[in-house]
Amino acid sequence: MKNCNIWQTSISVSANIRIEGELQSIDPQYTDTTWFFTPDNSPLKKLNIGYDSDFRQEKPIQGPATIKNLQVKILGLSSIALKWDPSPAPDKVKYYMIYRAPGDTSFYYVNQDSTWNIKSSRGLADSIVKTFSTSNAYFIDTTVFPGKPYLYVVTAVDSTGNEGRIIIPPYISDYFVNTYQYQYKVKGGLWVMVGPWGTRPVSVAANQNVILYNWNDKAESTKLLSQYNTTTEMIPGNGYWLKSTNDTVLKISNVIFDSLKNVKNVNLVKGSSGWNQFSSPFPFEVSPPWLSSIATWEWNPDSMGYTRAYSLKPWNAYWINVSKDTALPYIDTANWMKNSSTFAKQMNQSLWELSVSLKGKAAWDPENKIGVIRGGINKTGNMLVQEPPEAFGASQLYFIQHDESDGNIQKLSYLYKNSEAGSGGKMEWTVCITASDQPATVYIHDVKTLPKGIFVFWVNENGIQDLSINDQIQILPHTDNVYGYIVATSNIKDVELYKNIYLLHGPYPNPFRERAAIQFSVPYSWLPDGTRSTSDYRNVELVIYDLAGRKIKTLLNGSVKVGTHSVYWDGDNDFNGQVATGLYLIRMRCDNFVKTNRLCRIR
Repeated sequence: MKNCNIWQTSISVSANIRIEGELQSIDPQYTDTTWFFTPDNSPLKKLNIGYDSDFRQEKPIQGPATIKNLQVKILGLSSIALKWDPSPAPDKVKYYMIYRAPGDTSFYYVNQDSTWNIKSSRGLADSIVKTFSTSNAYFIDTTVFPGKPYLYVVTAVDSTGNEGRIIIPPYISDYFVNTYQYQYKVKGGLWVMVGPWGTRPVSVAANQNVILYNWNDKAESTKLLSQYNTTTEMIPGNGYWLKSTNDTVLKISNVIFDSLKNVKNVNLVKGSSGWNQFSSPFPFEVSPPWLSSIATWEWNPDSMGYTRAYSLKPWNAYWINVSKDTALPYIDTANWMKNSSTFAKQMNQSLWELSVSLKGKAAWDPENKIGVIRGGINKTGNMLVQEPPEAFGASQLYFIQHDESDGNIQKLSYLYKNSEAGSGGKMEWTVCITASDQPATVYIHDVKTLPKGIFVFWVNENGIQDLSINDQIQILPHTDNVYGYIVATSNIKDVELYKNIYLLHGPYPNPFRERAAIQFSVPYSWLPDGTRSTSDYRNVELVIYDLAGRKIKTLLNGSVKVGTHSVYWDGDNDFNGQVATGLYLIRMRCDNFVKTNRLCRIR
């Protein structure tokens, strides 16, 4: 029995791995039973050990260390990849052995001398073990069959042929492996984004209790339904919105796996908006590496909100935005061995960032980010991720960016600005919360992590809120979009410009002989919809009158940048003559604001 008692970590693999329950009670007859893999392709064998067995006196095998962190992933219909942590003593490892057994049953673990070993609930004659070997800490099995689950075990082998043994903790759950998910249950009363896998269309009964829409790529409008067409058939690879009054079950049948093997890419089109609603045609989860760099969104029907997707699951549908017609691979075998990164970590450019989320009874939008990246990295001055199209029955939060090239408005989930794009140390993000008849709360996360000297505020036409004191903004029910601004600045006085307060300060000196300084302030302009004007400039008129109301001197009549400014009057009139001693009026006009101050000229 040399080298037979050589278990390492095991994992059950199928289209969907479902782990349920705790370790079940083991029949007493198995308490002194040990199960083994043998390295010669023979089946699993049982060895009954009595208390007087010579085997109990055998010295433990001095093999390589236990293999740790075994990961198994389905890469395709006929391929499964494994990777694990290399042996901590590579000089003692000649190669690795991979054992594969059918996983279409449950497996139990029984204890023998504190060593946990596996026992199949099926007959052992049905469990044929296939073996592979490799010198690498990874392996791709290309001999698997679609829809058939497997169990894998990996061991390290030294130059003398000894293999390591696994010591499994006593708290082990049963692994129940499934075949492909041919049915999908839709919970009644909820909007879901769904797409079938396989090769054949799935029909959906057309009646008043079931609604099915597909994306028609029309330009966004104020009416949500104008962006969609009703349909009664779902095509694999496409995405759909579906709502059923009652629980309903979608079914897949007659899958032609040979045809599915020819599907390589998701084909995306620029169209009118760049948005594509798609699904994976494969019956197992795939994680193409482009998901870490190209924002892809999935819908959570229970929470009613979008989140970033980092894998594509069967029956789920997704949003993705492209700037040109693009074909992206569903499966990338070579890159699975590499570690992928999230958006911000991968870019590694941010000087600082904040997460912004919206939560409420009819709103859950957690995946929004703003921040500042290092100057010079991005020529456009911004790092952008598009907000997915508006969902059914749920309020969303996004940032607004005006495209300077064509004047169009971009709706964004991520908006990172270049540090060189800031003016005077101030940056501003426009926030929109779509209409909802339910209250909600905007949360600004990570304010405490901002660099020293950066102050951040929430601003709207009604006031200013210091987010370092209170990082939650209450949003009341609203029939139209609600807008606000996140303002980050190194000068706290910058936020005063959002208060809609005009100032005309008294001239200095007053009285004056040769020259008087006149200081005034103009704020940003607020529009009826609750947004501020996109222009940072205001038209201001500043005129000197005598007490009879006759115009003496026009000091200013034109566009000035919002903020505080000073102009000077030398006591002259529009004809370059000097005015006499006396009282004069200085009047400021900006839109509907008018204010007059007095000043005295002495000679």
